[in-house]
Amino acid sequence: MLMLSDLTQTGRRQRDWLDLAAALQQRGCTVLSLDFRGYGENLQSQETVPNSFIGVPANNLLRVESDAVAPVERQPQTPDDESARGSTVFTEQYLPWLVQDVIAARLWLDLKHDAGEVNTNNLILLAEGDAAALGMVWLATESFRYKDGTNEKEYELRDLYGAVWLEPHLTLRGRSLAGLKSVQTTLNSRDRWPPMLTAYDRAGGGVKTARDWSKLFKQDGRLGGERGLTRGRLNFGERTLLMADGGVRTVTEYVEDMTKERPLRAWTKRDVEASAYSWDLGSGRSSPAKAAKASRPALAPLNNWGFVGLRIQ
Repeated sequence: MLMLSDLTQTGRRQRDWLDLAAALQQRGCTVLSLDFRGYGENLQSQETVPNSFIGVPANNLLRVESDAVAPVERQPQTPDDESARGSTVFTEQYLPWLVQDVIAARLWLDLKHDAGEVNTNNLILLAEGDAAALGMVWLATESFRYKDGTNEKEYELRDLYGAVWLEPHLTLRGRSLAGLKSVQTTLNSRDRWPPMLTAYDRAGGGVKTARDWSKLFKQDGRLGGERGLTRGRLNFGERTLLMADGGVRTVTEYVEDMTKERPLRAWTKRDVEASAYSWDLGSGRSSPAKAAKASRPALAPLNNWGFVGLRIQ
């Protein structure tokens, strides 16, 4: 399972987030929990930003102080304070670029797959809040990523076994970017999606978004479906829906039901590192997704999905 925490200061270190990861591991799931750049534990990173980073056109959308990209506003006064959303060097237009972190995480998991440590033929995505919007963008890129040199294109989205969405947002920082609408059109064009669980806070206004989310992914509700949870008073630094009564149990029960009702695909060698991959951009166009014999992915050309300024060259 690939877990994407919301864009907050605490990120994946929240207690209930850790409890869920442990519960899933006890049920036989391999779990990778991710903090996006500029959020969670990455706020404390001391890594030097290479010159090549700023050389990417999309990174011109950053608010740069001097010649370094530095996280700021690390001490929000309340969990709901806007500064809790990590680094203020990220503009709203830049935020979709964080999907590159998910692309890198998927490749890391695939390399572990070939090492016999995991099975990414049965991938479950879990994402919360704004990270769900990024997860949505990532699914759009996966729906057009394929291995080069095969007789017939097989898009990598085929490995998606299921998904859990916790209070998903169709926006980023409350803004509906043009690219997000284009992504929704891409996802809606697919005929079929695996069963998904969409959870929302009964006390909030998430029920309509949950229904829209289920409609986007063509869910019939027979497995997974929409679940309302009641979240108590927020503790400082915690905002995850998993802290609601029965939050962790709701997710683990979904995973258990999935494995009972849907067969798992057997492990097969992927030969990922030796292979080259591309994104199908339509009209006979493509963009490299990974070079052969490389252990790092290429950058996804998000401008192809309508994200203004998010170019790779």
